[in-house]
Amino acid sequence: MVIYLEKELFKDSNRDDLLLILHLGIKNQTFIQFDDDDEDVKNWQENNNPEGWDEVFRCWISDATKFQQMNKAIVREELLESDWLSGEFPIITLTDAYYLIIKSFELWLENERNDGSFIRCVIDDDVRDRFDQLRSRGRLKLNGLGGIGEMKAVLRLEPKEFGFRNKIFVICDSDAANPSIRDENAEEIVAICNDNKIWHHCLERRAIENYVPINYLADKMNPLQRTNSDLGKKYDAFLSLNINQKNHFHMKNGFKNLGCLNSGLYDSLADDVKTLLEGGFGDKLSEVFSDEDPEIIHNHIHGDGDPELNSIFTKINHFMRVPV
Repeated sequence: MVIYLEKELFKDSNRDDLLLILHLGIKNQTFIQFDDDDEDVKNWQENNNPEGWDEVFRCWISDATKFQQMNKAIVREELLESDWLSGEFPIITLTDAYYLIIKSFELWLENERNDGSFIRCVIDDDVRDRFDQLRSRGRLKLNGLGGIGEMKAVLRLEPKEFGFRNKIFVICDSDAANPSIRDENAEEIVAICNDNKIWHHCLERRAIENYVPINYLADKMNPLQRTNSDLGKKYDAFLSLNINQKNHFHMKNGFKNLGCLNSGLYDSLADDVKTLLEGGFGDKLSEVFSDEDPEIIHNHIHGDGDPELNSIFTKINHFMRVPV
């Protein structure tokens, strides 16, 4: 996250607050940007820890030359109250800038453990290390809302709450039974996030289980077991589906879910394939994301260059980017 300090802020009446924010920047809590060419800014900094201001400016410019820094707040002098929905970036007071910096990043998920493990598999080693470091220091929190309905209800309460726009990222299942129809709850979550400029991603596939690399699980099986066991046969039946059928199959309950059964995607399947997939894969399939090496799963789910997974990875990186 980038805190942009406008030049009018650099005056003695703001000294304590500016040095407090500078300290947070030096401690890698945030990037700090300002007009380094402005003479008034340079003159003020010259008498107020110039080495520190040079350090945070070099840190910001070094990162900005390599990455898009999209999570930003603009700090403005003589502002009575912060405008969290203004324009491309929120425009906030100096006091709110301090509280925004020390506020933890939050990932809002339907299920903290499985969804959080899925995200760790989507991002790569470098970003995962930062993800884990921020979590261990309490600067990133996974907030499991207990399902898509509850997530929608909580978002309805106060989506304009302090810091939502810079510190909260919402990820939800689409629960889409086919490519053209997203679940009503997912649609409303996306609408709330768009209206309030909240970072978010609604999965294009039905749920996180639809990203489990079934081919990897099948290939791990003993060849005889894969050929002769019910699970091996179920894996192969699933792998015979086309891409839309795989992406929108109800992985937990299979055709016992009427939305899946009546979606029209599976009408042409052979009876033996339908029978094998009738009950789905059960409730524990997504535990693959927790139980397996995340980098192995990362390589398998990214193996075909899925643009959506690349998009999730990029969004998360932009959202929680801080100095390291």
